[in-house]
Amino acid sequence: MSLVPVLAPLSRELKLTETQLGLVITVAATALTIASLLRGHALRRIGLRLVLLSGLGLATTGLAGFAIVAAIGLDGAMPTPVVFALMLVTRSVLFGAGVAALAVAGTAATPPWRPNALVRPVWSARRKASPSS
Repeated sequence: MSLVPVLAPLSRELKLTETQLGLVITVAATALTIASLLRGHALRRIGLRLVLLSGLGLATTGLAGFAIVAAIGLDGAMPTPVVFALMLVTRSVLFGAGVAALAVAGTAATPPWRPNALVRPVWSARRKASPSS
C-alpha cells in the first residue's frame, strides 16, 4: 500500500528535489487526514459500501494516474515542474483521499470490543471444570 520506498529513486530519475519529494509525501498525509474526516461524515449518510467503493475507485485512479505521469516523466516528454504538479494531484491528493476510505470503512465495519464477551465464558468454564474443595 505504501509507495514511499519507490518515491526516492523515482524522484531522482525525474530530477525532483528533496523538497518536492517531501511535499509529495506531506500532501498525501494531509489529504488522507482531511479525507478521513469527510469520509466519516459520508459513512453516516451513504453507508459503508459506497464509501469503500468510492475510496477504492479514487485510490485506483490516483495510482493509475501516478503510473502514467511517472512513465511520461521518465521518457522526458514532460518538464519537471509539470511532472511534480501532476504527481501532487495523482499520488498525493487522489491516492491519499482514496486510501482514507479504507481506514474509515475498516473501523466502521469492526464490531465494538467487549472485554467481558471473551473473558467471562472462559472464566466460568474454568470454574466449572475445577474440582470443588
